Amino acid sequence: MEIIRPNFGENGNFFKENFLAWNLLYVYPQSLNFANRQGSARNITVKVQFMYGEDPSNAMPVIFGKSSCPEFSKEAYTAVVYHNRSPDFHEEIKIKLPATLTDHHHLLFTFYHVSCQQKQNTPLETPVGYTVPLPGMKWVDNHKGVFNVEVVAVSSLHTQDPYLDKFFALVHALDEHMFPVRIGDMRIMENNLENELKSSISALNSSQLEPVVRFLHLLLDKLILLVVRPPVIAGQIVNLGQASFEAMASIINRLHKNLDGNQDQHGRNSLLASYIYYVFRLPNTYPNSPSPGPGGLGGSVHYATMARSAVRPASLNLNRSRSLSNSNPDISGTPTSPDDEVRSIIGTKLFHEELALQWVVCSGSVREAALQQAWFFFELMVKSMVHHLYFADKLDAPRKNRFPERFMDDVTALVSTISGDIVSRFQKDTEMVERLNTSLAFFLNDLLSIMDRGFVFSLIKTCCKQVSSKLYSLTNPSNLASLKLDFLRIICSHEHYVTLNLPCSLLTPPASPSPSVSSATSQSSGFSTNVQDQKIANMFELSVPFRQQHYLAGLVLTELAVILDPDAEGLFGLHKKVINMVHNLLSSHDSDPRYADPQSGRQHSTFSTESSRSLLICLLWVLKNADESVLQKWFTDLSVLQLNRLLDLLYLCVSCFEYKGKKVFERMNSLTFKKSKDMRAKLEEAILGSIGARQEMVRRSRGQLEINFIAFFPLIRSRAEIEHEALIDGNLATEANLIILDTLEIVVQTVSVTESKESILGGVLKVLLHSMACNQSALYLQHCFATQRALVSKFPELLFEEETEQCADLCLRLLRHCSSSISTIRSHASASLYLLMRQNFEIGNNFARVKMQVTMSLSSLVGTSQNFNEEFLRRSLKTILTYAEEDLELRETTFPDQVQDLVFNLHMILSDTVKMKEHQEDPEMLIDLMYRIAKGYQNSPDLRLTWLQNMAGKHSERSNHAESAQCLVHSAALVAEYLSMLEDRKYLPVGCVTFQAGMYEAVNEVYKVLIPIHEANRDAKKLSTIHGKLQEAFSKIVHQDGKRMFGTYFRVGFYGTKFGDLDEQEFVYKEPAITKLAEISHRLEGFYGERFGEDVLEVIKDSNPVDKCKLDPNKAYIQITYVEPYFDTYEMKDRITYFDKNYNLRRFMYCTPFTLDGRAHGDLHEQFKRKTILTTSHAFPYIKTRINVIHKEEIILTPIEVAIEDMQKKTQELAFATHQDPADPKMLQMVLQGSVGTTVNQGPLEVAQVFLSEIPNDPKLFRHHNKLRLCFKDFTKRCEDALRKNKSLIGPDQKEYQRELERNYHRLKEALQPLINRKIPQLYKAVLPVTCHRDSFSRMSLRKMEI
Repeated sequence: MEIIRPNFGENGNFFKENFLAWNLLYVYPQSLNFANRQGSARNITVKVQFMYGEDPSNAMPVIFGKSSCPEFSKEAYTAVVYHNRSPDFHEEIKIKLPATLTDHHHLLFTFYHVSCQQKQNTPLETPVGYTVPLPGMKWVDNHKGVFNVEVVAVSSLHTQDPYLDKFFALVHALDEHMFPVRIGDMRIMENNLENELKSSISALNSSQLEPVVRFLHLLLDKLILLVVRPPVIAGQIVNLGQASFEAMASIINRLHKNLDGNQDQHGRNSLLASYIYYVFRLPNTYPNSPSPGPGGLGGSVHYATMARSAVRPASLNLNRSRSLSNSNPDISGTPTSPDDEVRSIIGTKLFHEELALQWVVCSGSVREAALQQAWFFFELMVKSMVHHLYFADKLDAPRKNRFPERFMDDVTALVSTISGDIVSRFQKDTEMVERLNTSLAFFLNDLLSIMDRGFVFSLIKTCCKQVSSKLYSLTNPSNLASLKLDFLRIICSHEHYVTLNLPCSLLTPPASPSPSVSSATSQSSGFSTNVQDQKIANMFELSVPFRQQHYLAGLVLTELAVILDPDAEGLFGLHKKVINMVHNLLSSHDSDPRYADPQSGRQHSTFSTESSRSLLICLLWVLKNADESVLQKWFTDLSVLQLNRLLDLLYLCVSCFEYKGKKVFERMNSLTFKKSKDMRAKLEEAILGSIGARQEMVRRSRGQLEINFIAFFPLIRSRAEIEHEALIDGNLATEANLIILDTLEIVVQTVSVTESKESILGGVLKVLLHSMACNQSALYLQHCFATQRALVSKFPELLFEEETEQCADLCLRLLRHCSSSISTIRSHASASLYLLMRQNFEIGNNFARVKMQVTMSLSSLVGTSQNFNEEFLRRSLKTILTYAEEDLELRETTFPDQVQDLVFNLHMILSDTVKMKEHQEDPEMLIDLMYRIAKGYQNSPDLRLTWLQNMAGKHSERSNHAESAQCLVHSAALVAEYLSMLEDRKYLPVGCVTFQAGMYEAVNEVYKVLIPIHEANRDAKKLSTIHGKLQEAFSKIVHQDGKRMFGTYFRVGFYGTKFGDLDEQEFVYKEPAITKLAEISHRLEGFYGERFGEDVLEVIKDSNPVDKCKLDPNKAYIQITYVEPYFDTYEMKDRITYFDKNYNLRRFMYCTPFTLDGRAHGDLHEQFKRKTILTTSHAFPYIKTRINVIHKEEIILTPIEVAIEDMQKKTQELAFATHQDPADPKMLQMVLQGSVGTTVNQGPLEVAQVFLSEIPNDPKLFRHHNKLRLCFKDFTKRCEDALRKNKSLIGPDQKEYQRELERNYHRLKEALQPLINRKIPQLYKAVLPVTCHRDSFSRMSLRKMEI
């Protein structure tokens, strides 16, 4: 008989621990072969019985019955297979096994032949075979297997694994003191039990995984019990702690590796986590159990932890049980009575102590396995410690007395070695070290609740010290620093973090929302000692006393300071992480009901996780919740530098919490939606990409796809959610800015009586003005204006004498709010502006400064603001005028008249804005208008400067950086000119001529003007900055050589009365680099087509001179031509670099081909060319991007001159391609093909044949003929050089191509030879004395005419 035992452990679905008791056997008869049996055996059935003896009456009623049958029966039959001597069976027979199995229990299979037609005196069923040999029976097929059956045991009582069976059997024998132990055919005597037990523990790692999982809890219980209660075998205590620990480490590590999908979010195996949480208890703490362990193990007399009894003789060597070591009982002390020795063992053999000791002393693969799953041993140790405190009634004991010193020493050694592993292995075993670091941090977090906190702080200090020492020696410390941040984050997540940071023991911790082991017994903590009160200022410095008194907070803030240090190398990527750590600490503290003010009813909103916002929220939270007197004391003790740094932080807070507006959220949502639609389309395309049934199925289930995509893209928010988010953002912005405003007022109150108030008040005003410039709520602005008026009223000299630039800024902010659409804001802004004028007038009987600043501010506002409302501003100006007229105190002074003059000037400036709005969409016309307005303010330099700055801003918006720089340099030149008028200093530039600007090379020229000024002022800092910028500029020139591209230029002519002043005007437009003719044509055609109508505008496609008489007077015409910078020959000597050829450009050229009969193109001998040279009124780059053409001249080239130009161009191309470095083979071959290729139309050969075949009759053409001949000589020489260069560059695959080029070249050279060797005799006659003046410009080819 063949029995098949399937291995169910191959499938991970069977890896489940036993929670219920079952003991079943499934029997599956499969096949029978009676082909060789003699006799009638065709209709065969099999009877199955479970026997407890040999007698037929010993069949047990344990076979589960089928439906409509008794629950249990003694036998089961298979179905009859008709007339088949070798039948197959398909039945399942389920048997309930007895709990205790003996050698007498067995399965009995009986085979019957069933008669289909019952004969007289013949039984219906005839036995034809048995699986058990009976007397007088013989084998069916000579001992060959004829019956196949499959047997499957499903049991929570039997492991079905030989290694586990042996281990449990030996442990059970120890418990029951049953010797010898029989395991299968092996008998183990008591004197050999120790070796067999140790070998069985070592062999546990060889057991199958499936039974290990099912019996995991029992297995771990037995191993832990062997650690805690070493057995006594043959009168000797057997120490199995080390072997049991090694087995536990191996089994746990194996479970993690093979069941990696069975882990929680922290990477912990759920089987092991459930064991710790639900199953594990200290062996001597089970209720209602006299024994110290499960199953009675350790409850008998055969363990050294129990007293003597009659079962075991008193002569056992119990004096060995008293030891100085938990793991080595051979290190003995002075023997006492056996009972005392037993009590000593009971008191010292605690699992957490043994576990710590075994972990410290282990090494090799065992230690590695323990490190891999450190979380399990740490959590097991913590639970053992907590159970020990609870059952030993030590929860109320002082923390220092809870655990013995030797255990604390073991914990210290363990933490130290694991910290060393983290430091030494973080670069090699990244994933393992991350888990180990997290596990250690959670372990120390747990110890803070149950051990002396001074001791735990010393452990934390040990870890941090080892990490810090390693950090100093690393060039890239970010990975290790990140581990340290994770370590601190976990430790600081303790529920009593605030109490742990309190320096005084008199402050007891509040009640815990989720009480752990009592934390109120921490009075004996090492950090709970009375300390002398420190000054309040010391609380705000990261000093050594602060870090000692607030240990955990000091560690966190130290890391924050180190990582945010600008000089810290390699830590930039950790900014967000460390800021979020601080932010999360404060957020959890803020939402903790134990520290909430029951009367405040504060609401807690979810803040953004963005790093800068998180850190600044932390600052604002402290400023809001700190007592005002504490802040005043702090501000008083801060230095001027520190106070200014605080004001800088408040400035950043204003920017960070500016209200974005609902439109921003809607735009972000639309972008998210667009991105999700793109992702959805790609996903659908990937799914629907296949052909056939799958495609149809997906198409039919589109409704289901819609549901799935909603789950995939939850970021798409509804309108209500967007409005809610915008509301929260607005409330947050208002709250943050009100906190800032309150802080500023406290700063002003604090420093107003100090000597250094001027420098501080300037910073306060800067923050205040910045908040007025940002988007703010009406509520905040009302308070802000009130604070501003109080500040100006109390310290008027601050604005009018010291911070003059901020006076201008204040005027600009007030004017902007005077144009607000909200009447309340306009009223406050008008009042603030009027009081500003009034206070300035009271100082010196005029308010010239404010008048000038307001005028400049309005000019700047109308030139730059897009949302400027002219009508609302006029209403505010009328309000200010009314204030002046009704001011009784100043009615008799000149103040009302001065206000009226100012308002009149402001109305004039507003009128200019109307014209600007008309040309808002035409950038060139807008710049021209601003240019005219600036020139109109020649008598008002301040306003002229303002409009130049407005022009610079407009240019910057369009990325015209060179023109923007020109505007700023013109402004600087204007200031220089006025300074030279006021005082004559030799180091000051005289007038505007000294200034030039543009691009990197021009930086040097600008600084040549500035350097003498700073040298005269002995300003080393600014000189250092200047030379640094010069070095940067020159480095960019070197590195970007050949990579820079400047502007592209076009001639644009306007024709038609519809253009008004632009009619018959020609301009040169400067466009960004690589702008195509079609691009500017499309832009101008689109703009003017929209303005005049597409049917009215017409673009002239050619570049020929325009005859206005032939144009339709009812239409508007634009002619656009690409032009290039033009230089005379003598200019090229100075314009060497690419920058030289693209800077200070006033002359431009474009060419127009024509023939005498009116065609644009003709044969070589009739092809003329017109060169048109344009001169502009100013040089590019200028403060405008289009400049008028003031002069135009034309040069007509004859056909032979056109040919000379073409050949010179080809020769230059050849020379450039030949000497290019690095060489470009493709470019070289392309130029060569165009020069010597046989298929080139109007190529060099044709040019030579047309113009060099005959000597011209006209003597004026002799020199042109000779010049062309020399051009061809140079051309053939360049072709030869290019061929030689190409030969050195090509590979073997292009050799044939090279030979073809050389053949073409030789054919070309032979054809050209007679043509280029023919000289004109008249040019080589003897030189005669010159008898007349020679006019080289009287040639027919150089006819010039000015237009």
